[in-house]
Amino acid sequence: MSGMGNPNGRGALEPVCLPAEAFAAALANIDDLAELKLALHCLAALQQKEGAYRYLREDELRHDEVLLRALGGQSALKIALETAIANETLLMASIDLGDETRRLYTWNDADGRQWQRLIEAGKWQPGKGHEIE
Repeated sequence: MSGMGNPNGRGALEPVCLPAEAFAAALANIDDLAELKLALHCLAALQQKEGAYRYLREDELRHDEVLLRALGGQSALKIALETAIANETLLMASIDLGDETRRLYTWNDADGRQWQRLIEAGKWQPGKGHEIE
């Protein structure tokens, strides 16, 4: 039967592994349901990324219908992102692309903090293997 175990009936669910130590540390600071939903979504989405530094673009979060439905819309996403940054669940970095600035998000772990420091120091820019789609 297609969709067994999937409440939406859209096929088999892919397993998501949560980094236990990182998630446990974040869970202690999360007291908002929207932030928890965002954190779980970001952990799952980051696992689908490739490369030395995994990140999510703000525009891909803003256009994710499942996430928006879970949170209740764009304004709830904005608040959840602000809360996750304030609680240091997620890290945010801005990349200047000349004609625009893009905000990128990653999990607050050792790799994420290193990536954020590189961006802030101007030592990491999107390039070959780091394109911002």
